[in-house]
Amino acid sequence: MNSKNFITTANQSKLLSKKFSDPNDYIYQAYLETSKKNATDFLEYRNNWKASQEFSKEFDFPLYILTELTFSCNYRCPQCVLGSKEETMKLKPAIPQMSMDLFKKIIDEAEQHNCRSLCLNHTNEPLLVQDLTDKISYAREHGFVDILMNTNGELLNDNLSKKIIESGLTRLMVSIDANSSETFEKIRVGGNFDKVRKNTLNFIKTRNQMGLKLPLVRTSFVLQNNNKHELNGFGDYWKEKVDYVHIQSFSKPYDTADDSRLTNKNSKPYNVFRCDQPNNRIVIRSDGEVLPCCSWFSYEIPAGNITNSSIYEVWNSKSMKDLRKIHYDGNYHLNPTCAKCVNSL
Repeated sequence: MNSKNFITTANQSKLLSKKFSDPNDYIYQAYLETSKKNATDFLEYRNNWKASQEFSKEFDFPLYILTELTFSCNYRCPQCVLGSKEETMKLKPAIPQMSMDLFKKIIDEAEQHNCRSLCLNHTNEPLLVQDLTDKISYAREHGFVDILMNTNGELLNDNLSKKIIESGLTRLMVSIDANSSETFEKIRVGGNFDKVRKNTLNFIKTRNQMGLKLPLVRTSFVLQNNNKHELNGFGDYWKEKVDYVHIQSFSKPYDTADDSRLTNKNSKPYNVFRCDQPNNRIVIRSDGEVLPCCSWFSYEIPAGNITNSSIYEVWNSKSMKDLRKIHYDGNYHLNPTCAKCVNSL
């Protein structure tokens, strides 16, 4: 099957950078200067990632694991399920924060299968996790060479920034979505625009003073009706300061959420769109529940729980294999949740 005949989730956003055309090439070169083993492991991981997106190879273990360490945030953004009390209560996990024991279980099994990429969040603010840097350090010590997290940046003070850099994080991605306090307060509800800007710039300054190239720092802008007038200004400001800027499209987080998409004509035709996410990643929640992708809608289709099984067993379960097959065949619409997700893009 020729993957070029299909639309996938790859390359569905825009990247701005004055440093590079591909952040992965930059990370690889940075590793070459410090550790040939890390460089080799990173390159192997990225080659496998490309194969997973092209559906040219199947893997018996996820290439990328997202850990939802806690289901909480200090913001109440309308474009997030945590911005709705009703949705938050509906999706609240049995255990509020992932224990170090469960985290180590995840990392130890992943190490055995040469998994190299980890995210410290899904639907949550990772800086609320008190032992965050201990978890990053543990993952780094056990073979992970691409460790990333998305944050709103509100709690990124100087002391924490230094600890995060020293722990071995590879990418820090700060979600801002605005270029003024007025717009920020509408979209990033509960946050302080000036503080987030200052924290992000200070993080870069600290990293540079330590003589390091990593972690890369990215700021992101989810394009929607409330901020479209600030897109150019955001890009012009941040591309001079961070390693790269990511422009993303809005996706409705749940059925009754306000639709802030610039257009509602984004649903993909049957037999053309294939989602690669079940082919390369899983989300593990704080109570061990496994989700088959990082879509908002994945909460509707849990794949298992690693408190009573292994990641390997969940990944190779019938439900996961069936999900991969419908996307390989271009039949995403056969799964109602996948159809809902695609139509929300």
